[in-house]
Amino acid sequence: QQCADIMFDEMKELSSQFASGQYAPLIGKLIDHFHYGNGQPWTDELLNRAYAEIISGIGTNDVLMKIRDEINKQLHSKRDARLDYLFFARLKSVMQDSKLPKFNRYIDRVNGLGISVHDIYAQKIKLMRFQRYAKSWEGTLFFKGQDHFGLGKEDITNVLYKNFRFFRIWFFLQHHCDYAYKPFMTNLNAHAHIKGSI
Repeated sequence: QQCADIMFDEMKELSSQFASGQYAPLIGKLIDHFHYGNGQPWTDELLNRAYAEIISGIGTNDVLMKIRDEINKQLHSKRDARLDYLFFARLKSVMQDSKLPKFNRYIDRVNGLGISVHDIYAQKIKLMRFQRYAKSWEGTLFFKGQDHFGLGKEDITNVLYKNFRFFRIWFFLQHHCDYAYKPFMTNLNAHAHIKGSI
């Protein structure tokens, strides 16, 4: 146990090269959860705030803009248009061609988000509220994302990652039979407000 504690401390220390600014604390919390969480899912309000920002951010809001544009098109088409099953089927198709929000901007390499959430593997988007007015509309979307905090062989053999001691320690703690710390799912949640005109 003492050896593992030393490696976890070193992992935290080494993480500072990937994390500075307001999101820097996230990687430390994730490392602690990797150490003590026994594979249980994890979430954090600071991470949820970052997720909300990337959903609505300039250059990262592709899916939000496509949803807004499709609702505008649907409601412009005829006066009594509704958001029915056919609309949502078409919207699903449009969303498959969009860029879902991820922490893969250049800034995420240094602000702690890129190392904390390597990729968002699953995302669910739900229309929670919709209100139509005479010449406009507004709604609230709920985004739920999920990432896997763990490393596979493909990660550690990556030309970039294999050169950093941080990743080698992480892989060792997860995969060595004497340690076998469990990876876990990171859950992200955010609401986004959208509106348009008819």
